[in-house]
Amino acid sequence: MGLTKGRGIFSWLLDFVIVFLFVYGITFKITGFAGSKLVVVYLLLVLNKRKVLHELLNDRFVKYTFLSWVFISVYYYGVTVFLGKYSWVFLYQRFLFFFECIVGAYLLVFYLYRKYSIQQIYAILICVFFLQSLFIFISFISDSFRTFTNNIMVVEDERALTATRTRGFSTSANAALSYLQSLGVFISASYLLVFRREQRSRISSIVAISSIVIIPLSTIFVARTGLLFASLFAISYSIQYIIRNRSFGKVVAYVTLLSFVIIFIVNNYRLLIPQDKIYLLENRVLNRAFEAMESYNEQGKIETNSTNTLMDDMFFFPDDDLTLLFGEGVWDASRVDRGGMGRKVTSDVGVIRLIFAGGVLLALMFYCQFYVYFKQFLKTRVSTEFKYGVICLIAVVIVGELKEPFIVAASGIAKTLFLVLFINRVNIKRFTAPN
Repeated sequence: MGLTKGRGIFSWLLDFVIVFLFVYGITFKITGFAGSKLVVVYLLLVLNKRKVLHELLNDRFVKYTFLSWVFISVYYYGVTVFLGKYSWVFLYQRFLFFFECIVGAYLLVFYLYRKYSIQQIYAILICVFFLQSLFIFISFISDSFRTFTNNIMVVEDERALTATRTRGFSTSANAALSYLQSLGVFISASYLLVFRREQRSRISSIVAISSIVIIPLSTIFVARTGLLFASLFAISYSIQYIIRNRSFGKVVAYVTLLSFVIIFIVNNYRLLIPQDKIYLLENRVLNRAFEAMESYNEQGKIETNSTNTLMDDMFFFPDDDLTLLFGEGVWDASRVDRGGMGRKVTSDVGVIRLIFAGGVLLALMFYCQFYVYFKQFLKTRVSTEFKYGVICLIAVVIVGELKEPFIVAASGIAKTLFLVLFINRVNIKRFTAPN
């Protein structure tokens, strides 16, 4: 089955760009706003709005998240007014979370399903993540490419301007991008397990297999978070493959071949990396990525500076019970929006940030959405064919929120999670019915 399903290459490329912009939300300097917003506006213009509205109003998950958005927003607004804080950033992010991440993902799936099969939509997503991983490599190797991207895209984090933490074709160069890339491994593994060989195109199968290898390697140049998560998904894929096919020998052969490839790359990476980048790679990038291993070799303990800081300084709660329960009505804007000013809550932990914003009550309201999300996800075919991967996905979401508010913000992570859900549980016949 081909990627374009009889459609022209230019039509496929347009849809590829639409998916890419939606997932990564690139903010170009010339526009000043995220590309994902432009995608949502485009979808609203080209889709049958009456049909879309009908589908949205009949989707229980969308209705539940809409009610959650209303309750959370009203609750937080009440807390800020009562305490006189008047902090609106969190309300704006709640608006984006529902209308951009959830409704936007729904619209995009609605749009794609009228043109492509589910296998082809998976293939487009896989190609998006694979291409971004290549961009991340190129950003490290090529100063001119990195300068070009810095000139046309907004820089959210000054670390993205360095040669040791690359962002590919993305606005950010931090743990969130690394985390987002790891979801590409989950999607690729799901594709290979859910669809049989005869249901997949040869090209998309090759790209999916390559993504499971290439994406984790690319996260080395971004942040360790994605490297850990991507490795979990890759391991869970191997375990699921062995169990499903009852072919331990075949997996051993694949792992052996992969090991030889990795050993070859490790021993010959100097041939692939420009000489002026060797020092940065060895002493900055690899040292950062494998800091835990070096710590174990030197001190006999598996730890990193960031993990120590997280455990020692980031887990704290409001001093009194009322604030713990109802919150303080404070929420920090992004690094760019703060304009160099200090943070109101000096914790990176997503749960802690939510508790200071609206207390335990607000945190429960927000995370209940993902409880319902996974209840929905467990009913999909992915849960049956890639059970260990879904278990890892649940663990990744939980662990991620204990590090940073990855899914609280209207990020590519949240958009991708909702895309994957809607792609797998949508009623295809309803979506592809004539207007």
